[in-house]
Amino acid sequence: MVGVALEAPPTLSGYFDTARSPLNPRNRGFPFFVYGTLPLLLVRGLASLLGLADAAHLHLVGRVLAALFDLATVLLTWGLGRALAGPRVGVAAAALMALCVASIQHAHFFTVDAFAACFGAGALLAAARLAAGGGPGAQLAFGACLAAAAACRINLVLLAPLYPAAIGAALWSGATTAKRAAAGAALAVATSLVVFRAAQAKSRRGRAVTTPVKASRALVAPPACPKLPCPTASSDRR
Repeated sequence: MVGVALEAPPTLSGYFDTARSPLNPRNRGFPFFVYGTLPLLLVRGLASLLGLADAAHLHLVGRVLAALFDLATVLLTWGLGRALAGPRVGVAAAALMALCVASIQHAHFFTVDAFAACFGAGALLAAARLAAGGGPGAQLAFGACLAAAAACRINLVLLAPLYPAAIGAALWSGATTAKRAAAGAALAVATSLVVFRAAQAKSRRGRAVTTPVKASRALVAPPACPKLPCPTASSDRR
C-alpha cells in the first residue's frame, strides 16, 4: 500500500522539496503512481493522528474518509441543483446522487474517486454562483476546489473552462463588471496555484532519492515466491 510507505517530512521545506519529500510516492519506490496525492495526504495525516497508520488499519481510515466525502458530494449536488433550478431540483439531484451505484461503490473503498468527485462538485457549485455574480468567496471556492480536484485526478483540470464560461455569463447578464471580474480572476488563479502546489506532492519534477525505498517497500511488498525447478530433457520423457 502506497500510503503506508509515506512519511511526514521533518521540516516544511522538506514537504515542498519534490525531489526528496517522503510524501512523494515516487521517492518511496512507486515511480508509476499515477493518481494525485491529496487523498493520500489526507488519509495518512488522519491515520497518523489516530495511531492507525499501519498496513492493517490505514485502508479503514481511507474508507471512512471516502464515505464522508461522498456524503459531502450529495450535499454539494443539492446545492448545485438548488442554485440552477430551485429547491425541488436540488432535492431530486441529491436523491439521484445518493442512489448512484458508482458513488455507493466508491464510498465503500479507499479510492481517489470519492475525493475527486467531491471537489469537482464544489467547483461546479462555485461556477454556478460565479455565473450569478458571486463575489470573492465564489472565486476562492472555485480556485481551491479546482486545484484540489486536480490534485486527486489530473484529468479534472478539464473543469477549468467552466470559469471563463461562468464569468462570461455574469458579464452578459450584468451581474458583474469587467474590473471586478479581472480582480476575481487573479484571485482564483492564485488560489488554484497555491492549493495545487500544496496538495500535489509530485507537482514538480526532480531527481528522486531512493535510499529509504527498501525499508518502505518491505512493509507492503509480498513475499517472494520460491523458484520452481526448470524441466529437464529427462523429465519430459514419457
